Amino acid sequence: MPKIRLTKVHCLATGETGKNGDDLYIRYRADSGLEQRFPTGTGSGMSNIKAGEDWNVDLVISYRTALRIDLYDNDTTSANDYLGYHNYNEADAEAPHVYNTNSDRDGQYEFYTEPVATRGGGDERDAPPRGGPGR
Repeated sequence: MPKIRLTKVHCLATGETGKNGDDLYIRYRADSGLEQRFPTGTGSGMSNIKAGEDWNVDLVISYRTALRIDLYDNDTTSANDYLGYHNYNEADAEAPHVYNTNSDRDGQYEFYTEPVATRGGGDERDAPPRGGPGR
């Protein structure tokens, strides 16, 4: 089963105007399963990110054939802004990659991923994510 580690999200340009940055969170879906949110809850994983900054996510995700990762800006006074996505396939779990989220409206971001080697002996549990609040 392929596994990737989303190591970081890099901000090329924010979707916010003025001096405010984006407050990021991720939604992902493996193999058309249930959508999951990272971090869990209602807050953001990276607050006030600006162009040139990174959110060190360190999230391991297992999937069989397809994975979609979507990026959002958590807004408290209006609807959350959609910042783009990337679809991964099995081959994406074989080498490190950098993919642009290709947002046609708001901020521009890049997802940095790397393969995760599975452990021998049948124990292939995911490592816990460490990319909670903060930088």
